[in-house]
Amino acid sequence: MAKYFYFTAGAMTLPTSSKVWLPSYLIVAVIWGLSFYFVEVLLTAFHPTLLAFVRLTIGALVLLVINRAMKLKLPFKIWKKLFFMAILMNSMPGFLFAFAQDYISSILAGIINASTPLVTLLLLMLVFRDQKVTRFQIIGLLTGFIGVLVVLGIWTGVASGQLIGVLAVLAATVGYGFSLPYYKRNIVPLNYSPTSLMALQITISALQIAPFAMFNLELRSAISPQIIFVSLMLGGFGSGLAYVLHYRVTAKAGAAIASTVTYVTPIVAAVAGVTLLKEVLHWYEFAGATIVVLGVVISQRQKAVS
Repeated sequence: MAKYFYFTAGAMTLPTSSKVWLPSYLIVAVIWGLSFYFVEVLLTAFHPTLLAFVRLTIGALVLLVINRAMKLKLPFKIWKKLFFMAILMNSMPGFLFAFAQDYISSILAGIINASTPLVTLLLLMLVFRDQKVTRFQIIGLLTGFIGVLVVLGIWTGVASGQLIGVLAVLAATVGYGFSLPYYKRNIVPLNYSPTSLMALQITISALQIAPFAMFNLELRSAISPQIIFVSLMLGGFGSGLAYVLHYRVTAKAGAAIASTVTYVTPIVAAVAGVTLLKEVLHWYEFAGATIVVLGVVISQRQKAVS
């Protein structure tokens, strides 16, 4: 998801009146929070690879239309760089999140996904060494790790299926973490329009997942009006319009505010899981989610990345 770019890549701007950016911020939080519910619904009809293909294809079409309406040119000159970004940020996570939710609840997927900023920070510290380690970062990482263990209810034992799902979500967050420094070093300096970048990147990601989807065309159930509607919502909004709106928040309110959408999405995911899917929210999942978010907040107490 593009929201994690802004821990390192987004250009900071002075916040303006919340009336300018708050509606877009809330819409993005709701869309990305509901994405876990949408995936759960679509898994009743689609295999994870086919789901990812449908999602990314619809998202690409929406972004291409927006890009055309804005009379922007697609940055074909850097397609090789965007090919790499598409794997880490779109096609791989698109499959892994769907695969994970075959094993775990949408609530748990949403909560574990909230640890993405911490995974990103850990990779920047250990692999890329882009920054000096601060005590707030260490405390934040340790707090977040404890939060993940609490979310899993580690003392109750973790079922093998649940462990597979959690590892799949964490693998997706690692993809986000590796893509961050690459994006910052190789794409941000080129000053292309974010909308045109995402339009081409998600188009590429749809093409990447297409060959795998072709081997999983068998449907799990008939295509109902609900499946069509949810596909349009997840693809058109979750993998399309939400990116444009989030860039708007970043431009109007700054990277720091835009990145806090991370704190809201697990709440939306939990509410949707409980009310719409009748999933059970255990007390330790709620407590663990709070600890994870606290870890993210602590880790950003001082500037996490340069």
